[in-house]
Amino acid sequence: MKDLEEIKREHPHLIEQLNLWQRLQRLMQLDVSVPDGPDTRWIYTRDDLVEVLDILSEALPIEKEALDEIEELLITADIDLRRLPFGELPAEGKGWDAQMEAVLFLLSKPMFLKEGRRLSLNGIFWQEGRCPVCGAHPSVSLIGREEKRRFWCSYCETNGYWKRIGCPHCLTETPEDLFIIGIDGQEGIRADICKRCSKYFKSFDISLLKEYTPALLDLISIPLDIVVQKRGYRRASPNPIGLKRLL
Repeated sequence: MKDLEEIKREHPHLIEQLNLWQRLQRLMQLDVSVPDGPDTRWIYTRDDLVEVLDILSEALPIEKEALDEIEELLITADIDLRRLPFGELPAEGKGWDAQMEAVLFLLSKPMFLKEGRRLSLNGIFWQEGRCPVCGAHPSVSLIGREEKRRFWCSYCETNGYWKRIGCPHCLTETPEDLFIIGIDGQEGIRADICKRCSKYFKSFDISLLKEYTPALLDLISIPLDIVVQKRGYRRASPNPIGLKRLL
């Protein structure tokens, strides 16, 4: 497995994104309290919330005061973090820009990671192309010799299998709806695109896991996101630093 400093040297055009990923590792390693039960809103304890916001403020960087609105919505349970993987923002956030959407994604990560570890559903089939833990549609997949494709969830980092050919977003399997794009210099990396729903996900040869984690594969292939998004296609879920739109 390559270390992060080596990856930075190989991808100097992505140094800003990789440095941010490095600063966010404190957030990914937090052990937070997550209430059990399907009817429970995933609201941080006061201590966990303070720590998460402190780390975000330092890592992004962003003034702590800019997070006050989100903090208040969490304290009053007006944000249901379980709905974020379904593309639902709280009513108060309809005017928020892409940066605030990224903040919400990063804010939710410790809880989704904890839930992924608690449920431990790696390796099962993804019904209707959705993560069995959080319900997110995927933007990253791994393909090898096995019959089915393995997807990876950017919210809770659960992985599991789905059909090798088809769109997990609109479920079409019609060959005329689907095509792929790759870019020079990135072997084993491509985008699988659906013309029917205008969504895409990236596919990585499974052998690349010897050198990169799925999160780092998603980051080093940002140039592919840009190429595909310039053609009008969209990611269904954020990348590891919280971005869906890369233009």
